[in-house]
Amino acid sequence: MDLQAREKIEYALEQIRKGQDEGVETLYVLMGRTMLFVANGVVRDRHAAEDVVQESFVKIVKGIHGNRAGSNGYAWVCRIVRNTALNDLRKSGGAEEWTVCGSLCTTADVLVKNLPLTGAKEGDVLVFSKAGAYSVTEGISLFLSRPLPRVYQREGETLTLLRDFIKTSQINQKE
Repeated sequence: MDLQAREKIEYALEQIRKGQDEGVETLYVLMGRTMLFVANGVVRDRHAAEDVVQESFVKIVKGIHGNRAGSNGYAWVCRIVRNTALNDLRKSGGAEEWTVCGSLCTTADVLVKNLPLTGAKEGDVLVFSKAGAYSVTEGISLFLSRPLPRVYQREGETLTLLRDFIKTSQINQKE
């Protein structure tokens, strides 16, 4: 982050310190996306992350006098967002929401979003954590006997191959 951006954040925090509403608006314009990114990185749910950002703004306004002028305001704001997100995660018990689906080959197969699962074991159901269209791709690939796609995991700049292509003709012929 360049010096000019840091100065703008400091200016926004100074406005908040003086009780001026424009400071909150300015901080939102400058850091709203970053705050959402930090929150979503912890809670891994867009709607919960938005709630965390709103709660963080309240904490920033109420706790503004805990921030020293001239300190790293960017880091201070990010720390508040991260801690708020961690607290939110602890309150929710750290339970994850899952997407459950069948193979999408019959009319009986359904997609269910955010169905909480307890005690799911391998082989019980097909479960993907926050899968979105990925589960649909799997089902269509199986139905059409097309190879299942490669699955990668990205952490920062590191890309790890979790699964290579799978020929679905072999899966579909198993009894």
